[in-house]
Amino acid sequence: MLLKLMRVKQWYKNLLIFLPIFFAAQVFNIDALSKVVLGFISLCLISSAYYILNDLYDAKEDQKHPAKKDRLIASGKVSTCASLTLSAALFTIAITLAYIIKPGLILFPLALFTATMWYTVYFRNIPIIDMYFIGFNFMVRTLAGAYIISTFLSAWTILLVFIIAIFLTTGKRKYDLETLPSKVKYKKIYKIYNKEFLHSLQLVLAASLFFIYVLYSFLAHDNPLMIGTSIFVSYIIFRYLYLSSINHPIIGKNELFFKDISMVLAFALWAISCFVILYFL
Repeated sequence: MLLKLMRVKQWYKNLLIFLPIFFAAQVFNIDALSKVVLGFISLCLISSAYYILNDLYDAKEDQKHPAKKDRLIASGKVSTCASLTLSAALFTIAITLAYIIKPGLILFPLALFTATMWYTVYFRNIPIIDMYFIGFNFMVRTLAGAYIISTFLSAWTILLVFIIAIFLTTGKRKYDLETLPSKVKYKKIYKIYNKEFLHSLQLVLAASLFFIYVLYSFLAHDNPLMIGTSIFVSYIIFRYLYLSSINHPIIGKNELFFKDISMVLAFALWAISCFVILYFL
């Protein structure tokens, strides 16, 4: 029950903290890797802290949602007092751990927590800006990884992470609009967005994502072979667009990604190719 309240399944987003150490070819640096792992734990705990507060804030609205109505707080299985206590404890541990790793690192979980709270209370109801906030949170996670190992992060990497976040968010918004019954589309943002706009935006972002990755692989790395990995990226993008066109559940819940074998295989081939090129060639 505790893990469900903490939304452990959402922790996968914090894996972005490992991107800098991977592309800086420092994965075999045990000291650096151990610090990044601890940083990952810190981000996971801060994520759970604001997920709990988000569930408290959305409790009444979640009761109208076919899936979210079963959340522990919305269903009344966990009290407000217990939820607040757990959230405060997770926040404290996360910030303390970040400080131990590197004093300045506390700015990143604090930024993540603050931005998410502002998103929950206000900005998630403002079109486009709601997606920018999610993109900002993705960038914070990535920048935290770069800060821990004191490595330079190219503008292409930051932009790539930002576009990926908006691309995935657009897909989710489109999925919700097309699959949720009208009576449970309780978020104000659903009254503003429409399927046609989100579909057009999704195509623009897909093209931008591929173009930016090609530029990133060519300009941000010395090895020209990196551009060859774009073939796997193109497949992942096209596969995602296909799944979105048929309203596959993966689009609504990205944590189900591992259930699509072809997507997992393409991602694995991309990761292996990057690893071999960056570390051995």
